[in-house]
Amino acid sequence: MVSKYYILDAELISGIQDALIQLLDFDNIIIKEIYSDVLGMFQIDNLNEVKSIVIKKESYYSKTYNNDFPKIIRLLSNKTTGYLNQLSYFPGDVVKVSHNSISSCTIQVYRYGQEKENILEIKNIESVEQRVPDNFFVSRGLSWKESFSFEIPNKIEAGLYGLSFVDKNGISDFTLPFIVASPKLENKIVVLASASTWLAYNFWGGRSRYFNEEKIPVATKEVKKKGLKGKIKNKVIGLTPKSLLARYSTYSYKKNPRKNIKKWREENYTLNRPLVNYTLNQEDPNLPFQDHLAGAEWRLLAWLEKQNIAYDFIADFDIPNYKKTLDDTKTVILNTHCEYWSKEMFDTLFECHLSKGLSLLNLSGNSIYREIKFDKKGYHFPGNYFYQSCKDETEVIEVRYDIESYGTAAPYRIINRKHWAFDNIPLKENETIFGQVSLNQNGSKDMIKLSSFEKPKNKLINGAGASGWEVDRVVSPKKSIEILAEGLNNKGQGAQMIIKEKAGTRGVLFSVSSIMFNGSLLVDQTCSKIIINVINHILDKSNLKNS
Repeated sequence: MVSKYYILDAELISGIQDALIQLLDFDNIIIKEIYSDVLGMFQIDNLNEVKSIVIKKESYYSKTYNNDFPKIIRLLSNKTTGYLNQLSYFPGDVVKVSHNSISSCTIQVYRYGQEKENILEIKNIESVEQRVPDNFFVSRGLSWKESFSFEIPNKIEAGLYGLSFVDKNGISDFTLPFIVASPKLENKIVVLASASTWLAYNFWGGRSRYFNEEKIPVATKEVKKKGLKGKIKNKVIGLTPKSLLARYSTYSYKKNPRKNIKKWREENYTLNRPLVNYTLNQEDPNLPFQDHLAGAEWRLLAWLEKQNIAYDFIADFDIPNYKKTLDDTKTVILNTHCEYWSKEMFDTLFECHLSKGLSLLNLSGNSIYREIKFDKKGYHFPGNYFYQSCKDETEVIEVRYDIESYGTAAPYRIINRKHWAFDNIPLKENETIFGQVSLNQNGSKDMIKLSSFEKPKNKLINGAGASGWEVDRVVSPKKSIEILAEGLNNKGQGAQMIIKEKAGTRGVLFSVSSIMFNGSLLVDQTCSKIIINVINHILDKSNLKNS
């Protein structure tokens, strides 16, 4: 009987071509050697004559099987990678690291603020060979042994940190981001790291919120020819305006809430796997980049420190733990791409903003758009949209992601030039266009290695400017909401910059409604001055340095 087997990469779950399969008899003599095809597939005629099987491939660790030969074999590359025991720490905590490498390396730990600051170096970390399970493991995770650990200094500043593995040639391919959280909220500004969104985009092992390759046979869909029905369906979808597709999605959900919900998104996702970021390898926050995750969030933190604006820093999923101190003396900033929220996170924001006077600066696009749930095993993603599966996010932030402008970028146009938000901006009275430049921009293929799930593309964004990539717009216009400026992308239907002043027990709300806006803060004086004006207005404070 002929049986098919697949050899797949542990990280990206792609087929490994030309892997050597050695079949050994009961005397440990090689009786046959075969190679995997372009899909990583190979066939064995009769396993009864085989005692053991050895799988070998250059740049991968070999595996040997004596029994229980799996249908899907996962091979781990011998390149350096690793993961941390958690994503957020306090000063004084111990960071436990599990890593894989074929040679010794140096560990560099950085803090990402106005500068990239090296705060710790550990030399001569010994090589470690780790193992990965076969079949599919995103739900249960890796069980790598701990390689080393280090203690976070007690007096260290809260903020965004990263751990890099540096080889003997001084080269580091990626960074593992992590958070050192403020134990107490001592400053008026509280920045949320969009860590839940980092997790949603993590594909390491074969499944993220967006893609699922955990199926048999995994790679065959890459070579399957689509039938006529599929071609017609895709053609119709391509010609249909995105706004109509969005409305149909809402209609379809109301008719059948479970329709189009992918069951694999509701399965567990483990924290025990690498979570990498490539743009944190850059040395300077003033350099061009392309990212919507931790590397992009660094630019806001660099700007805050450049302006001497003190801030506390916490993971977004930890906001319920700070509920008692989030009141009218605080302002929470949503950073860059704060998309994924749990019910507990939103309920905290909802109550503190509407009942305790907490102010919000939504310096993010596609904010609070999808739900994430955490439990002891990890996390998962119920439903399609936050307002469908959980609550209506516009009750707090007043804007919602607008798919029509996806992948575009442009400047903003001022609507009300006399508003105090535009006081002393470096534009003439008759000039209304700002945010023409963002450091977040199209770049080289190396620049566009955003995370392990995203394949390099020559162009992700059409255009340039502070309004872009993914933008939000007002859903239900109200007298209390003032639209200050609007992105020029999508024929003037880009991001809507809004403000909703404090009223009663509700705090101030301000939103730039764009992923790319924070990339403009370090290079566009008007963008910078607007945010300074807003912070001054909210905090009633005038000693912040001008850009």
